[in-house]
Amino acid sequence: VMSVLLGLKANPRLQDKRGLDALMKLVRREFRKPADGCTVGWEVQHGRRLTGPRLPSSGVMDLDSAQVAAEVDPDCVGFSFRETMDAMSTRRFTVLRGVGSAQPPPPAAAPDEAGDEGLATLSEAELLDMQEEAEDESLWVTHLKVPCDPIHDLRALLTAGADATAADRSGLTALHHHLRSCPKRGDVAAVAELLRGGADVNVLDR
Repeated sequence: VMSVLLGLKANPRLQDKRGLDALMKLVRREFRKPADGCTVGWEVQHGRRLTGPRLPSSGVMDLDSAQVAAEVDPDCVGFSFRETMDAMSTRRFTVLRGVGSAQPPPPAAAPDEAGDEGLATLSEAELLDMQEEAEDESLWVTHLKVPCDPIHDLRALLTAGADATAADRSGLTALHHHLRSCPKRGDVAAVAELLRGGADVNVLDR
C-alpha cells in the first residue's frame, strides 16, 4: 500500500489537525514482524524460468491469482509464467514451484532423444517440464517469493522525503512516538532507520 501511495505522489510530509504526519503514525506499530498481509514480497526476474518441483496449483491464471496461490502454499518458493495470445485474449500460463527451485535440476533428455518407451514412463508434470525446457527462457518471467523487511515502509517514507525531525503540536517527533507507542518500547532497526533519516535524540517535547 505504501509503495502505491508514494508512486501516486502522496505527500509524505502532510500533517493532520494534530500535526501528525504519516511517519509519526507509522512508527507506532510493531516492527519486530511484518504488518498483517505484508509478510511476503516478490523479486521479479525477467528472462528466467524457475526450476524445481511443479506444484498442483499451476495452470492458467492472472498475476494476482498466482501471487495468492503462492502465498497460501507454504511449500511454494515462487512462480514463473509466460503469455500466449489467441484470437480472443491473452492467456498467462503459470508454473508454481516448490522447495528445491533454487537448484537447477539435472538436464532432461530432449523428447526426440528419450524415445517412445522412455516418454511412456514419464508423468504429465515431467512431460510438461521437458516441453518448457525446449522453449526460449527469455519468454518467461519469474516472481520469487521473499520475506518482507518489517521496516520497508519506514525506509520508503524517509526515501520519499518524510521529515524525521518534524514535530506535532505537542512537540513530539517520530522518534518520540515510536519509543512511547510501539510495543516493547521500540525496535532497534526502526530507531536506527529514523536516526539515519535525521532524527534528533536531543529534541524535547513541550
